[in-house]
Amino acid sequence: MRGGSWNNTEINARCAYRNRNQPENRNDNQGFRLVLRAADVLPPHESATQVLPTACGIPWLGFVVYPTHRLLKRRNAVNFTRRLERNLDQYQAGRISFAELDAGVQGWINHVRFADTWGLREHIFSKHPIPRREG
Repeated sequence: MRGGSWNNTEINARCAYRNRNQPENRNDNQGFRLVLRAADVLPPHESATQVLPTACGIPWLGFVVYPTHRLLKRRNAVNFTRRLERNLDQYQAGRISFAELDAGVQGWINHVRFADTWGLREHIFSKHPIPRREG
């Protein structure tokens, strides 16, 4: 990703701003900004629009972000657990390969590792152990 990110000042929000970095430069403070003109903004729904302190958490991409930590939304864990149960059943029945089972698990782990989910992951995988590879 090129351009200014969430931690740059507004003058550096241009998509061409690279902070003298090479294209292959990678770090974990890259982000993006959405810029809208006032004419492009839809009128807000009064019932859904509330100004709350950040200490209440900000929902974003399946997480709730607090000033000091991030949590996974409950529905994300529930949906994954159901999908894992279904995929384990399909694997045991021989309808999917271990690689397909593993890809789904690893994809979810790579997403949720950006929140405080160590205990959650430990709980889910203790209740639904992944069988060892055969051979």
